[in-house]
Amino acid sequence: MKLFVLILLSLTLLGCGATQQELQQGYKVKIDPYQNFERYSALNAGHLEGQQFLSLQFLTLDLFTDVIDQKHTLWIAAILEGEQWQFISPGKSLILLVDNQPVELMTISGSRNSRKVLSAKSIREEALYQIRPEVLKKIVSAKSVSLRLYGSEGYIERRLSSNHLLNYRAYFERFVLPRLDKFTV
Repeated sequence: MKLFVLILLSLTLLGCGATQQELQQGYKVKIDPYQNFERYSALNAGHLEGQQFLSLQFLTLDLFTDVIDQKHTLWIAAILEGEQWQFISPGKSLILLVDNQPVELMTISGSRNSRKVLSAKSIREEALYQIRPEVLKKIVSAKSVSLRLYGSEGYIERRLSSNHLLNYRAYFERFVLPRLDKFTV
């Protein structure tokens, strides 16, 4: 009950826009019956902390599971919006420091296929990292998680807030854990 109240309070304060049902279940659902596709996403807690003063580089981590033909695949999407490109690198370009223990995540193409110009001074790039449920369990059990996102323009450092960890923990406990046997590696 305490967990539900904390999630409800944090999402109300952040203005997440989640429905009451999504708040209770701890995740959002998108289903496309025409393409036999389902996506289950952790509730969003906004931009990551640790941004430098006056920086216009905003980093978000989206956590979700795609289900195609009953096969579950767990993903983290690193989404960067700002004034300049980072050109997120392929390979091990997202390194999490989970309670001071490094966890390297790998992407096949970096942001090469997911770059957009939003306006004259605004861009967006995204890289996808497939993760195992065991890695997510480490993240949600941690007291602190910080990260580095590497690109051809250097790296960006951020950290997950308590709201991020709370939302990811709810997603793990309510969606991932009951379906552990359905996840592919």
